[in-house]
Amino acid sequence: MTMNEHNHEQDRIIQKAVKDYYDRIEIPDPTPSWQKVHVRLQKNRRKKKNFYRLKIVAAVIVAALVIDVAAAGNISKTYASMSTLFREVKDRIVEFFFTMEDQDTSKAKTSPPPETRITDEPASVPEETTLEVAKTKLSFPLLLPSFVPEHYSLDAVRIFGEANGLYHNVSLEYVNDAQDIFKISERVLEPGSTSVKSDISADAGTIKEIMIKSNQGVLVILPEGFVTLEWLTTDRIKVSVSGKLTESEILKLAESLQ
Repeated sequence: MTMNEHNHEQDRIIQKAVKDYYDRIEIPDPTPSWQKVHVRLQKNRRKKKNFYRLKIVAAVIVAALVIDVAAAGNISKTYASMSTLFREVKDRIVEFFFTMEDQDTSKAKTSPPPETRITDEPASVPEETTLEVAKTKLSFPLLLPSFVPEHYSLDAVRIFGEANGLYHNVSLEYVNDAQDIFKISERVLEPGSTSVKSDISADAGTIKEIMIKSNQGVLVILPEGFVTLEWLTTDRIKVSVSGKLTESEILKLAESLQ
């Protein structure tokens, strides 16, 4: 046997041995391994998705901070817009003047005092009392109605003290069986005052100018049956009646005050 033949036979024996060894190798089922790999891939995908969402949230927070800083930088402009809105609302106010008979002040040594403007309740704490006590404490004759709408009765009397110890203001509240309320407010003008001004929103309701015992007044008819009536008497008392009454009831009540 030549050298080449010997080498060839040796290679054949080695190849056969390798093939026999390969045929004896047991190949496991790949399904469990693939499932493990699939689960790992899904976890990686979820991590990437959560990271992407985190980036979006961070971007939103940054954008919000930028907007907040920008708003703070222009805060005066924002307040200016709000102030303009308030001024527009204020421009929708209708002013009513109740003026007493003019007096000759040409020979007066001092200028007349400024007009009294009564648009809100006084800052003093109200005192709930009886009609009898109110009559003795008030600095003016208390006006009471001789006509009261059916089923209404007097429920509360409140007087308001001033810093000087006098009582220039009173409120009478009437209530019916259905717990509807109407109120009569009376306030006397301070000495020297010749006029009083009331502010009423132009959008409040229907506004009418009327006469109560030869005194000019203003009637405001509000939604849902509420009405308000204001006028100034010849005795310098500003009277206001408001509540859930009809127009005819409030006018009749006003005429009956004495």
